[in-house]
Amino acid sequence: MVLPQQLAIHRRCALREQDRLLRAAQQFLTAAQLAALDPRAQPVAHRRLDAAKSLLPYIWGVSPEQWQQVYHFEWEGVVVSSLNIEQESQPPLRYWLLGGAVALPFEAESTAFLPLPFAHDRWTVVRYNASIDSPVFRAQYRSNTSEFLHSYYVARGSLLRHFLAQAADQPTYLVVRKGWLYWALPQTGAVLAPGALAWEQRAAQTTAQLTEGYRLAQEVQKMIQHLV
Repeated sequence: MVLPQQLAIHRRCALREQDRLLRAAQQFLTAAQLAALDPRAQPVAHRRLDAAKSLLPYIWGVSPEQWQQVYHFEWEGVVVSSLNIEQESQPPLRYWLLGGAVALPFEAESTAFLPLPFAHDRWTVVRYNASIDSPVFRAQYRSNTSEFLHSYYVARGSLLRHFLAQAADQPTYLVVRKGWLYWALPQTGAVLAPGALAWEQRAAQTTAQLTEGYRLAQEVQKMIQHLV
């Protein structure tokens, strides 16, 4: 006779094994789709883009145990990842977080373009002259910086125009900090569904996510070029 406790143990073991097999299959599928998308796309070195170092979770008021970073791929020096943020009594938030290395004077300092009402409580809010930031930028965003001269090198008119063009439909966040440019924006496309979905559906969702991440990586590459 099989006791209920034994049945429960066997069920948990079976579910864990099913989850392991699904993850392995998903990794294989993602690698194959990534190679088909662009041969230059590569797996991400461990924590090459660290969300904590962007300070965005702190700016959002999110504690470390509330968020998880998922790495997707690296393309031409740009790392593509997602942030999954758990909220109490509310659906989770999902953001893209992309970034790449930049070389600027005052590299140890930080500058962020943040949508209102977000701000870093220990940085200074800076307004530039009309030839640098536009009335559209001032109406929706603020520049926060730990050092004015660092922000002066970051806030180039071409970068701000490109940033605003990408932020036309939804608020986005740009942080240049300690040699890295970080760009975050809400995920509005397909989100990978639980393993219960059919394999074809998972494949379609993975393709949609990778394609969108690839498009966004190209925009980050353009932002970095504005700072070179």
